[in-house]
Amino acid sequence: MGDSGRATARGAGPHRLLPLPKEIADFERARTGSSDWIFEQARKELEHRRRRAYTNLVVQLVGYSCGLAAVVVLAVLSWHFVDRGDPREGAAVMVSAAGALVGIFVTGKVVGQKGRPGAAPTEPPEQGADGQTPAGEP
Repeated sequence: MGDSGRATARGAGPHRLLPLPKEIADFERARTGSSDWIFEQARKELEHRRRRAYTNLVVQLVGYSCGLAAVVVLAVLSWHFVDRGDPREGAAVMVSAAGALVGIFVTGKVVGQKGRPGAAPTEPPEQGADGQTPAGEP
């Protein structure tokens, strides 16, 4: 895999949870107790990431439930029109509204993917040895 592959696997960059062991030892030599603080901060960050993942899951489930409820309401409304003897109106309600819902959900998924105009980059910019981004990058 090479050195660059190992660095990526270790999580180099701002997404890395912990500094490298050599860096932790250097921090501890510079200031006693700093390694405990680093590990506590890493634990807090890991807990924060877990809470965000859980919150994201809940938000997705609520969205899917609302979509399902909307489709059920449309089906019941269409069934009502069919029972009244107006199948055309029932079909119109179901097709037009369901088409709009599908369009919203499909468009939402496509817009949510990378490549959206004005979206923030999904990958952090590369940093040089001095910790600064190369010229020309944000």
